[in-house]
Amino acid sequence: MVWSVQGGVIPFEMIEEDLGLARERALRWAELAERRRLIVASVELVRHAGDRRAEARLVEDLEIVDRELSLAGPAREIYAELLARRERRLIESADPVGAELLSIGRALAELSVDSPQGDGGLGRLRQRLLRRREQVLLEVSG
Repeated sequence: MVWSVQGGVIPFEMIEEDLGLARERALRWAELAERRRLIVASVELVRHAGDRRAEARLVEDLEIVDRELSLAGPAREIYAELLARRERRLIESADPVGAELLSIGRALAELSVDSPQGDGGLGRLRQRLLRRREQVLLEVSG
């Protein structure tokens, strides 16, 4: 069995991975993506300055980061899927944590309807709610 994720496919066995490991992989992917963004910006700077040696080193670094990102695969998607499965299970159960998650989900849905994604204070509230949801899900044992 497989799960479809934004044009890719996640093998069912990977969905069963430990949530902690999936979170570590997603964090690693985010670190690599940020490193890639910084390297690309640096390449542009040294290219503008005409420093071919520095540019060549940075391009090599970029190739390494790109390889690492490809090895990390769909880390964020797997982590999000594991969180979503845990959330669904808790909401469907009699666990009181499910009620808190349902409340957070409703608040997020209302924010999505009422405001655009990056809307100042509401955007910060959305981020706090998302962090709280993740925190609640991680605190609950598998």
